[in-house]
Amino acid sequence: MDAINLRISQLVAELIQHSQSGESAHEIFSPGDEGRDTGEMFELLDSAAEALTSIRDQVNVSLQNAILEIKSRRNQLTPIYHLPPEIYSRIFEFACTRRTTTRGRILQVSKLWREIVLNTPRLWTRINANSAELIAACVLRSKNAPLEIDLPDDTSECDPEDDNGVFATACTPHEQLFKTQMALLMPQIHRWQSLALENVRARHFWPKFCIAAPWLEKLALTLTPDVPVSAEDPPPETPRDIFAGVTPHLRSLRLERIYIPLTSSIYTGLEALSVQSVDLSDFTANEFLDVLRACPRLESLWLNWIIMLGPTHESQPIVELPRLSTIDINSMSSRAIRHILSSIDPPSLEWLSVRTNLEDEETIYDALPFDMIANFKRTVENIHIGRLELILDAFPGGTSSFTIAGGVGDIYPALSLRSMSPSRDSLLDGLFPHILPILGSQALTALSVDGLPASDAALLADFHQLIVQGSEIRHLEFKRCCPSFLLPLRRVSPDTDKLLCPKLSELSISSSASIDGQELIEMVRARAAILKNAQDGDASALQKLHIASRYPLDEEVVRTFKELVPDFSHTFSHTPPSGLDDSMDLSE
Repeated sequence: MDAINLRISQLVAELIQHSQSGESAHEIFSPGDEGRDTGEMFELLDSAAEALTSIRDQVNVSLQNAILEIKSRRNQLTPIYHLPPEIYSRIFEFACTRRTTTRGRILQVSKLWREIVLNTPRLWTRINANSAELIAACVLRSKNAPLEIDLPDDTSECDPEDDNGVFATACTPHEQLFKTQMALLMPQIHRWQSLALENVRARHFWPKFCIAAPWLEKLALTLTPDVPVSAEDPPPETPRDIFAGVTPHLRSLRLERIYIPLTSSIYTGLEALSVQSVDLSDFTANEFLDVLRACPRLESLWLNWIIMLGPTHESQPIVELPRLSTIDINSMSSRAIRHILSSIDPPSLEWLSVRTNLEDEETIYDALPFDMIANFKRTVENIHIGRLELILDAFPGGTSSFTIAGGVGDIYPALSLRSMSPSRDSLLDGLFPHILPILGSQALTALSVDGLPASDAALLADFHQLIVQGSEIRHLEFKRCCPSFLLPLRRVSPDTDKLLCPKLSELSISSSASIDGQELIEMVRARAAILKNAQDGDASALQKLHIASRYPLDEEVVRTFKELVPDFSHTFSHTPPSGLDDSMDLSE
């Protein structure tokens, strides 16, 4: 510090001496210089200016160093400066788990922090950049710590519509970079803990991954939709099993448009399995069940847009999956979905989502095993369903979809079963009789029915049976439904003298068709009369009624509702409620 102060004093004194000398620009030259040409004079003037500028720059640098030194000494007096390096390391590790904090930002704070970061191996284990220089630095500074590798595609140079077909055979810039990266990372494969690889086709990564990855826990291999997949991926000459079949600690596997045969040992011992947009037409649902059987600790299963054959006729034992809590299946063969759902037993299931497209002659039971009550009930019986929604939608061209969604309150449904079919009858035929045994044990408190047609007498009768079991229902909602669905609410149970849905307190009706207010008034009065003579202390009268219609109700009807129901509201518009048009209203 003393040396810096001395140098600053010397430079400042030299500047002061030049400024007080009183010499102007023309006094810099001697009398004999007047005969010189203009070029020589320019050189002399420029030389003098450079000399002064150099002195000024040296003063600035010395001042900057002095300020930094002062701040550094100040920092050394703060209590945090005296923390052990191990505490700093732990704090930095925690901070770097957040997206707003990076190694680079910490490195720039102070010399002490920089030194600690450079000597904390765990801060260099996350490799999430494509730079070969950074990868080399991370490999070196992480020492022997496990590596978390994420290699995204930042090139964005794919051309899937290349007429010459060059992309299908060439090595893309990102795949070329991948080879450079692997030259640095493959010698460290014994340290790999996780690997996420994007837009590298199997023909390029499979030959590289030909040796064991003994500590690999997570693997994600994905191709974005703009990358075409060749039938030769992986090429025939590659090893038969990825990582030489040795991944004993692999627990999470995600494949998106990447084909790995179901016979691979990589599917063993998984806790999370996600496969999306993969052609597995060489395998049957029975063989996929063998994969699940090899993963007894499986907790989540995601199968989206998978091509897989239906099951063979060979009977198989039920697959016990005691930890499985999440199932999401989308757009697979109906027979494959049915076989999988009816062949597993996940007692800890908390979330089930199934979406399927039915063929012309298929019914909803071809995908969802409602008729195999014992097995399917075992699959869903632990899902807590307080609110149930039944939604039928009709689309242009004659396609219909039916959705069963259930959960607790208004949160994301824990149960979501959706089927699409060109035949509405295939979605609704015998629906409620099959739902009742599955959901009969559920204590439903809210039920929403949307778009169910009133023209089907059998459907109305089946819905009546569903209402009979709704002893805990407090909130009913009807959208795009005929008032015929409300008729059961004015009746008593056929087996007892108790009112149906005795705890019903909220009723909501929304339709673009005309609503008969007098029928609703009779329903409300009938329930009130029955409740007045009822002995059930848990029964309650209707407390809230909301009607949304295309046309206004009669003023007398509105006045009567306000007298009968404490909280009554009515909205109407010449446009259908909820943005629906008449062609979508199935209540008529």
